[in-house]
Amino acid sequence: MKQHSAEGGESIFSDGLKAADLLRRRNPEAYRILSETVVAFRDVGPHYDKVNHSTFLVLDHRGRLARVNWSHFARDSVLDLPVEKVEPLYRAMRAYDDLVQKTFKVEYWNFFKKKPVNISGERRRVQNFLQAQSR
Repeated sequence: MKQHSAEGGESIFSDGLKAADLLRRRNPEAYRILSETVVAFRDVGPHYDKVNHSTFLVLDHRGRLARVNWSHFARDSVLDLPVEKVEPLYRAMRAYDDLVQKTFKVEYWNFFKKKPVNISGERRRVQNFLQAQSR
């Protein structure tokens, strides 16, 4: 993958695990909803159409946060939920998004321009890096 060489175009990383922990302390109900509600994430390309069903906040076998799945672009447009769960889910999503977009913007956002790289496996390396930083 090549980066545009002109000014701008930086990648932005935020500590989603730290934001989720803050959400757990400030809004336990939103945290519960995001860790229990399964949604579809979809990635479509010229030769593939992948769908993954998962929660936004993935807990390990001990109930501890293990991973954050957060991408408005990758979340499928089909929300397969009972109608009474839709608004609470969107409120929980808004609560988490507000933490990442507003509360964390100054202190926890990291801007950088990536070097050309083979992106296979890169998502997992970034998740492992961010998880190590949040400990």
